[in-house]
Amino acid sequence: MTGTTQKWALLIGVNFYFRGRERPIQFNHLRGCVPDVLAVEHYLKSVGVRNITKLTASDGGDRPTEEEAALPTHRNVVRELERIAIVANEGDLVYIHYSGHGIRRDRSCPDDEGDNISGTALALTDVMIGGAYLTGYQLGVWVRSLVEKKKLRVTVVLDSCFSGRGLRNGAAFTARTVVGEIDDSVLPDDLAAESAARVADGANIDHYAGHRNAAVRHSWLSNPTGCTVLAACGVRGFAGEGLFGSRIGGALTHYMLDILQRHPPGRLPTHARVSDYVRWKLASEARSQKPVLHGDGYYEFFGEHLRAQRTSCRVTGKGPSVELDVGRAQGVAKGATYDIYPETWDIDCGPLTGGDQRRESALTTTIGAGSAAAINWSAVGGRRKFWNPG
Repeated sequence: MTGTTQKWALLIGVNFYFRGRERPIQFNHLRGCVPDVLAVEHYLKSVGVRNITKLTASDGGDRPTEEEAALPTHRNVVRELERIAIVANEGDLVYIHYSGHGIRRDRSCPDDEGDNISGTALALTDVMIGGAYLTGYQLGVWVRSLVEKKKLRVTVVLDSCFSGRGLRNGAAFTARTVVGEIDDSVLPDDLAAESAARVADGANIDHYAGHRNAAVRHSWLSNPTGCTVLAACGVRGFAGEGLFGSRIGGALTHYMLDILQRHPPGRLPTHARVSDYVRWKLASEARSQKPVLHGDGYYEFFGEHLRAQRTSCRVTGKGPSVELDVGRAQGVAKGATYDIYPETWDIDCGPLTGGDQRRESALTTTIGAGSAAAINWSAVGGRRKFWNPG
């Protein structure tokens, strides 16, 4: 980060949902969303980020413990995004984190087109008493304004769920949605929020008129430039929260922070590396959750530098041998040689914080030769590296 570049963060966590009958569905309170925000805040402060705003709803019984101006409502979220647009300077970096319930707003969400944002919404603390959803389209409008008008680089992390189908994680893992439900209700606040977003979108309104389903406004976040979106799962997938050590939190947030905290501030992993790490950790626990990435994946996570990331894959054990999750399509042939690295190494940078600093060479394995390498390690072949983070 240059001497004049500043970082700005907006952290949104919803544990408490006001009880009401304005919607046809009911969102249960959550337990890990505010802890997610606090954990992210702690990490950001540890790497020197000072411009941090939190909008949280902690469970205080009949209402949240926070004051109204600090609650995660549509009005407050938009207010903070507009404030960042005013105070940030060209080239600054913005991080937006949401932990809470999500919901599908339309049955024809175009996930078959690789779009995991359009037709979805974030369920803010007051949606059941008439507050507006923050739709994927609307969030895209405000973020696009930051990127294109203010020339900021934005990272968006959405630790929420929109469907909950395919839940195979047991009672200890709680979905961050109303499982299998769709809420297409439209309240006055929804109309006002949509109208404000369309006005802000201005000349871009016509871009959405030709969408195959006019009821689903295409979100700019589905394929952004100058922005990266890391979502906990696809539009029809599952994401949730559970117990990780002594803290209840979202799986995406937990493993995202796990890899970030292994890297010193000057050696940040790319967004793609973070996404891969989370996916591999969840797969190793046999969880059905699969994070998805939109946008500029090869920029540093909440950073300004584009990195040439070497491709990676998971290393697993199969009898006395290791198995790399690649094949002929990736250029692998019998006799190819790969070096195996432990999870305490960044395969692009070297040993990480807390890693084995003494190990300077790798174990070598040859495809087809039956090497008995340790699992939880990574492999390098020439300029190609293969990695199992654990």
